[in-house]
Amino acid sequence: MENASVIAINRRTFKTTEAFEDWNKWAKGSLVPMLMSNNDVLGIERWVSLQEKVIFINTISINYFTDLASYILESRGVERDAYHKDIQTTWGGKYEESWQVVYQLVRHLKGVQTSPTDKGNIVDKATRLKEFPDDGRGPVILLRGLGLSPDEWESYDDWVKEWGYDVYIPMLLKVPGITDYSRWWLSNIRFGGLTPKPGLTENPEYPQDLSIISFENLKAYQNFCKSKELAAYEKNLAAAFPGGLNYKWDIAFRLMRRWSR
Repeated sequence: MENASVIAINRRTFKTTEAFEDWNKWAKGSLVPMLMSNNDVLGIERWVSLQEKVIFINTISINYFTDLASYILESRGVERDAYHKDIQTTWGGKYEESWQVVYQLVRHLKGVQTSPTDKGNIVDKATRLKEFPDDGRGPVILLRGLGLSPDEWESYDDWVKEWGYDVYIPMLLKVPGITDYSRWWLSNIRFGGLTPKPGLTENPEYPQDLSIISFENLKAYQNFCKSKELAAYEKNLAAAFPGGLNYKWDIAFRLMRRWSR
């Protein structure tokens, strides 16, 4: 989302289809309009997993902010307090929440767009809500998050600066249907606006270094996975790191809904 330098990601796993559908109705009609009433929020997106072969429904929400100060203001607002109280009262036990994490933007590179990427339908002009079809025409994102030791991360960061930004990522962005690439670093500001404690580093449960690759639609994502460009990128990355890299996240999602200003 344009002008966003901070994102808050929240992942939920719903235990039943009914719980997922009830959540969707509540979020659409009550929760998100309440959160969007705070001007510190640039936008909110709801995504559903494409890849995980499980019986549960896995979703993520991504909340976008101009900067870290805007995120902290929103997370400490009265709307957020009301949100948490409603969650505990209405949805306790109906889903599991496994990601609650904040990232700050490091680099954003645009792809070569071959066609308009927004295939959503406006369903609420007041909240600028757009819904996207589940037939593969809507946007897809790939989250690839690394968990590395300090020495590994330093070597990886050096490689990205020397080869990634100038050579390999621009090569990937030439694959038809890729709209952009962004790199994010884990913030030690806790989800909910809690300030970091002295001596407490980033939570090792989450990737320190997150790449998000965005696609026009499902076909573009599938073509990317089979592309020579991706094969060349991974081959050169493997040559630079023969011991391998630890991917904590490597998951694709399709967009369900987007609220924006």
